[in-house]
Amino acid sequence: MVTSKYSRIQLFIHFFFPIIFLGLFVKLITKDPETIKSFWVIILPVAILLILYHFFYKAPSIAFDENFITIKRFFKKSVFGWDQVSNVFLSKKENYSILHIFGQSLEAMKLEFEEGKSLIVWSGMYRNMAEMRAFVSQKLNDKLHFIKEGNSSNLKNSFINKKYSGNAFFTANTLLIVGIAIFFFLKFDAKPGKEWVLLIPVLFILLIYFFLGAQMNFFEIKNDLIIIRNHYFPWKKLEFNINEIEEVSKESQKKRSDGLRIITKDFQSKFYGAGTLKDKTWEELLADLGSMGLKTQND
Repeated sequence: MVTSKYSRIQLFIHFFFPIIFLGLFVKLITKDPETIKSFWVIILPVAILLILYHFFYKAPSIAFDENFITIKRFFKKSVFGWDQVSNVFLSKKENYSILHIFGQSLEAMKLEFEEGKSLIVWSGMYRNMAEMRAFVSQKLNDKLHFIKEGNSSNLKNSFINKKYSGNAFFTANTLLIVGIAIFFFLKFDAKPGKEWVLLIPVLFILLIYFFLGAQMNFFEIKNDLIIIRNHYFPWKKLEFNINEIEEVSKESQKKRSDGLRIITKDFQSKFYGAGTLKDKTWEELLADLGSMGLKTQND
């Protein structure tokens, strides 16, 4: 039996982020004590409850056992037998909407049931996705649309030694950081005796730098390895053996850089944004990986 386990990072974001964000927002727009008091007593608790409701509705508690799939959302429990599953997508892009207002495409596992219902298991919401994928794969191998038992890549070309990158200095991410730095340099003026406030723009720029750094990866192929490097973080170096990879795909995300998703044979799924790669470079990378025997996709 496998039971879903929530991502601690997502729980932190959904609970503490609205407190910090809304608190700063109210402080900036008003200095009226009564308004601030009303915010803390009424508006903030309601906002947090709505956000948490949305999170747990989108990411219910799930249990897979030998006979049933049990889904719990608040006070409602749904139970499906494995024979009721018509299709399984272990890795698929689905639209994740926020309170039916905002939305973006995120990677997920999707189970489709015979009566038209479906279960979307968002990868980022659970910390044991690999374990859940492995269990589903074992139970429904004949219905999978991705990764079937016994499927393995055959290494055909192990002599590639190439770098896939672009110019990091003229990307939108770098220009944004430079623009913010110039803006603060021209507009931010600390009064005598309060020079410590200069730390605020510095910390903000560092935060943006590390946030956008996640989209500044590039790739190398050396023999039978895919190597992940990063323009902003030169110390970063991750290696994947080709024989341990099930599939790679170029993935586009709304308002973010395109990236490479690597799915390993033990059902781990990782996304690496690569803001410097051009279309021609992407085509070359996927073609070379395909020549090495890997399944590739370009969405």
